[in-house]
Amino acid sequence: MEKQLNIPALQAAMDTKGLNQSKLAKALGVSPTSVSQWVMGAKMPRPDKLLKLGMLLRLPFNQLVILPPNPAKPVVSFHRLNQGENKEGCTMGGSCTEADWKYMRSIQPELLDKLARQINGVTAKILLSPKLQEIGKYRAVCQHLKESDQIVSRCFDDWRRSTLLPRLLAIHREGLLTEEQLQNLSPQAQECLKTLSK
Repeated sequence: MEKQLNIPALQAAMDTKGLNQSKLAKALGVSPTSVSQWVMGAKMPRPDKLLKLGMLLRLPFNQLVILPPNPAKPVVSFHRLNQGENKEGCTMGGSCTEADWKYMRSIQPELLDKLARQINGVTAKILLSPKLQEIGKYRAVCQHLKESDQIVSRCFDDWRRSTLLPRLLAIHREGLLTEEQLQNLSPQAQECLKTLSK
């Protein structure tokens, strides 16, 4: 079973906010067809849209998405490419194995939720700052969210097997991977991350 949207929770949150599919599509900057496919359970939103959807509807990730049972933790390794690789065999253009891809896909929702919590935490601190006037808070939040959108994009946009290594590096640089998750990666992948993070 793949992860899927919790359709009843989604529809209840839309009703509470007074949003129909068309209004939701406009608020998220997607087509009404995309929202319709989400609501019917035919497709999942991309990670960046899933984050915005949760924030807009004020639904935590664990209420918005139904996760499959934890799969067995696969061994992760990276292919080596000769052109453009460094002395440790790491390359930003390298693709990953099917096992890498499946493992990272299985923890992607958890990583996205962790990033959203970090973003929301900073936003809350800005809003609660006694040193800023309201307009200053507004500007700071806008700037923070603009920068955060770029981080979300670097970590989760274009999430494909062929682009996983740059996404994995961005996720690692943001401190989203736990020590346990790092240990689930192959020694070669761990060394690659260590080398490329310098």
